[in-house]
Amino acid sequence: MIEYKSIPVEIKDLDIKQGVVTGYFAAFGNWDDGGDMIEKGAFKKTIQERGPDSAQPRVKFLMNHNPDMILGVPQVLKEDKAGLYFESRIVPTALGLDTLKLYEAGVITEHSIGYDAITVKYDESLMTAWGPGRVLKELRLWDGSAVTWGMNSQTPTLGVKVLTDPVTARLSAQLAAMDAILHKGTLTDEAFTEIETAALALQDTINALRKAQEPGNTTPNDAEPQKQAALAALGRELRDTIKSFGG
Repeated sequence: MIEYKSIPVEIKDLDIKQGVVTGYFAAFGNWDDGGDMIEKGAFKKTIQERGPDSAQPRVKFLMNHNPDMILGVPQVLKEDKAGLYFESRIVPTALGLDTLKLYEAGVITEHSIGYDAITVKYDESLMTAWGPGRVLKELRLWDGSAVTWGMNSQTPTLGVKVLTDPVTARLSAQLAAMDAILHKGTLTDEAFTEIETAALALQDTINALRKAQEPGNTTPNDAEPQKQAALAALGRELRDTIKSFGG
């Protein structure tokens, strides 16, 4: 099952004339809004087996993870201290030229990876909105993409900055991500219904938390563990729902 993970674009260089973009597809050591963190070394094997210098290169540079919207292939793909570094020439098709203009204008603000999680480890000491933190130790990489938005905690997300409660902020970020999936227009009726139902349940949870945070409303101390356990269970269910449909 292919999953996706996005970060704010860190463009090291942009050569419009040559159509070359260099920067990062992924970052290391950052807990994102999906409760995941990529560990340094997670891409080592996949770069050897599928990267640009391998015997059978398979990693593509896409727009929004759409295989029908290919921008090119990375010429350089490697790990450094910060994350997964890439250098890629965008093919000068109509899509490619438009994409370069969006980069130049600062409209494209995120990169994302499409991957299979091969080896993961759960960190029970870190409880996120999704449950125990998930350390991604080995990934099989399919693509690096220029994307509209994603789920990384460093990515600006509508509504999060005005919230003071970190749990509510994380859940609101997930709701925004689910809303984005619903508006893709590529889901089956079954998938749309399942995600819409999960989004409505999440909205109810957020509303309840916000009401509890209003002046005069307090949560008894002995109810806090139950609340956190319920949120963790909901988080795991929502994470599985989103990722099963490519969100």
